[in-house]
Amino acid sequence: MSNKPNEIVTETDVLVIGGGWAGFFAAIKAKEDGANVTLVEKGYASRAGASSMNDGHFTVFNEDWGHKLEGWMAQHAIFGEYLNNPVWTELTCRESYDRFQEVLSWGIVPPRDKDGNLASPFALRYPDGIQAVWIGWGFDTMPFVRKHALKVGVNIVDRVQITDLIKHDGVIGGAVGFGTQTGVFHVFKAKATVLCTGSSGFKVHTHASASGTASFDGESMVYRAGGELSGMEFSCMGRWRPYADEFPPDAHVSPREGRKIDDTYTKYDNWLTGGPVLLLGNYIDSEGHGVGSFHPSSLMTVHDGKGPMLLDTEFATQEEIDHAVLLYPPKYDRYKAVDADPVKRALFSGNFDMAEAFMGRHLGGGGGVTSTDLHGGTSLPGLYSAGDVYHSAVCGGVYANGGTGIRVATVSGARAGHTAAKYASGRGAVAFDDGEISKLREYALGPILRKGGFDPEWASEQINGAILPYYVFGVRSGERLKAALTMLDFLDSHVAPLAYAPDAHFLSMVQDERSRIIGAKMMVASSLFREESRGLQYREDFPFRDDENWLCHVLIEEKDGKMSLSKKSIKEWFPELETKSYLEKYPNRYRGEIIPE
Repeated sequence: MSNKPNEIVTETDVLVIGGGWAGFFAAIKAKEDGANVTLVEKGYASRAGASSMNDGHFTVFNEDWGHKLEGWMAQHAIFGEYLNNPVWTELTCRESYDRFQEVLSWGIVPPRDKDGNLASPFALRYPDGIQAVWIGWGFDTMPFVRKHALKVGVNIVDRVQITDLIKHDGVIGGAVGFGTQTGVFHVFKAKATVLCTGSSGFKVHTHASASGTASFDGESMVYRAGGELSGMEFSCMGRWRPYADEFPPDAHVSPREGRKIDDTYTKYDNWLTGGPVLLLGNYIDSEGHGVGSFHPSSLMTVHDGKGPMLLDTEFATQEEIDHAVLLYPPKYDRYKAVDADPVKRALFSGNFDMAEAFMGRHLGGGGGVTSTDLHGGTSLPGLYSAGDVYHSAVCGGVYANGGTGIRVATVSGARAGHTAAKYASGRGAVAFDDGEISKLREYALGPILRKGGFDPEWASEQINGAILPYYVFGVRSGERLKAALTMLDFLDSHVAPLAYAPDAHFLSMVQDERSRIIGAKMMVASSLFREESRGLQYREDFPFRDDENWLCHVLIEEKDGKMSLSKKSIKEWFPELETKSYLEKYPNRYRGEIIPE
């Protein structure tokens, strides 16, 4: 196949899609194994995606630091309510220290506290549980990763958005896409492909919306290629728990008198809701109840009619404030105009403002492309995957701990890179079907060739309206999920095919919204299919865990043009559960929970 007008063909041994932690580790390891490697990123690799915007928490397991593997494993299992794969979980723990040492060797210097120790952003939440170190913000660390990838010889292609995988005779042989600035069509012929497109989300108008830049593009292209996905019902924000125990009887009670929020102050980004809210602050409900620290169950309080919530830092100690300032230095200049101190004041918090920013995320391998082995394998031959887009199931129904995402990304990325290089070395020339490439080109460029159609910004608003209300994917019920799925089906069948893009930038937006529709459908359909409550899935119409029927993963595939769902039992992962009572297994209570006798 030769280059055609407005078409660029690239041949490579290993194609890596995505320039975050997982993608760079996969590319570097494949290159170290002798493969010719091309990494493609729809933005600028190291300056795009969640990795460039993350807060740098890395759960590095090291017995010499006093870590206990049993405690880390228990936290994953109990928090995730036994939907995590314990073998993958253990692998990421044991191999995390080696990945951490590599990161340091690339020139990244983690911040340290006044005593010279690595800063730890979180306190233990479980006996001998998961701990994290802080390696620095993504916009500071990722340039070092890019520099090292270029040093070892990885070919980086920036600003090309991949839209579809190339499949011939049932085997993946690369991918196609387009230049997000030029509109030029790209064909990548690859002996092995590694999908590392990260987690996903929906475009929202909050400052903490890094996930809004990710769009289910990896999940949707695997779906269209006939691959299997799973865990999508837990693609939810990790900063709330839908349980009934947010305010215990001995909780602090604070009077609300005199607690006014200056309207002018709310026009400015609030430092606290970006991260230290996890360390500081107190959510106070309308009755004055709080817990003395951030508590992620505020959504349920709002659902109970006890909102609005007020975030207050009055009861934080100076030591806690100093620690938060070390991790998240506030930009004091932003507050001069309103004469406010960002360390002492906080914003009013309406229902779901933080949750919106994290809706759709499946962190730490909690959902996405189904893992078929311990080396990045998927249900599609020739395709490997890693990081947040890959359902390794290191995390289950709840994200285990901040920093698990980087641990999973680095370890799974390295494993997938090695495996892809080995597969590529044993594969011959990649065969293509020109007719299939033409179809993929039409899907990629069709919207820019149309003379009119639906605007992608308008489409984004419709998707948000279907999926973001807290009563759809927060507090869930069958009837509301069915209603959301009906609207998403309409957007998929009518709006997406008629989307219009006047230029390459809008073409990128169209493809993002097409993918978000598919991602939202996966989330809603799998949540509707799972008729129980577990982890972040709270079904008001099924307020209980049902191990007999639902200790499983929900699998998603495209069959005959429709979304097909099934389930796969994982009871063999935790055989000890059969000897435990319901209350022993599940310490958290849901609203109206039905507890079996």
